[in-house]
Amino acid sequence: VMLADKLLDTIEQIHKKGVLHRDIKPENILVGKKHASREIYLADYGISKLFKDSLGRHLKFSENKKFVGTCRYSSLAAHKGFEVGRKDDLENLGYVLIYLLNGKLPWQKFTFPDEDKHIKVGTIKEDISIENLCLNLPDEFHQYFEYIRHLEYYDKPDYKYLRSLFYNLASTERINFDYKWDWTISKSELKPNSDSAIVFQDSKEARKSSIELNFARMTKSRERYSTKDFILAHKSADAKILAT
Repeated sequence: VMLADKLLDTIEQIHKKGVLHRDIKPENILVGKKHASREIYLADYGISKLFKDSLGRHLKFSENKKFVGTCRYSSLAAHKGFEVGRKDDLENLGYVLIYLLNGKLPWQKFTFPDEDKHIKVGTIKEDISIENLCLNLPDEFHQYFEYIRHLEYYDKPDYKYLRSLFYNLASTERINFDYKWDWTISKSELKPNSDSAIVFQDSKEARKSSIELNFARMTKSRERYSTKDFILAHKSADAKILAT
């Protein structure tokens, strides 16, 4: 819930600069260390794109675009070959949050040849109902996707509304927004219904394990480097992009 709040704020700031990330995924989410341990960094702007021209005008919608992004988390529009917009970054984020909570997404149980993968996965995303996508998740996730799916290409998302969904969920689940992450808290601190519990009451241990597992996956590819190296490198690179 806190991660969702931080990332929604980060995405909003990126969009204010006229930039689309276009590849939001766990591997591109970095956590600060020591004094910056409460900070979340969104890295890798290799396929990012400006969605406004030099006069501040929104780029025109177009079709038959080449697929970009990571198939597992890409928006339905990207799979269809449509020009992606701000709503698509938010759809990316929604899939990432479900993945971090459940440890998987519905289309991961299928295996497709690489040349057909983005088409097949796109078909599954189009066919699956929001109810099934958000099965066993709090209703706020359903509301999140209902809102995102109704946005049009040129629409400016209501980031405040989306963040309010997770504030409401935090209030319901008695989650204190102290920005202490699961993986930094000892087991003795994770008490049922306590303010420090950053997992939902119906399956605390399963979801805690899922988050820890995916955090390990996210960092595995970076074993050669320290966390500080990655934060400094990406923070510097991302700052240059956002300053343009």
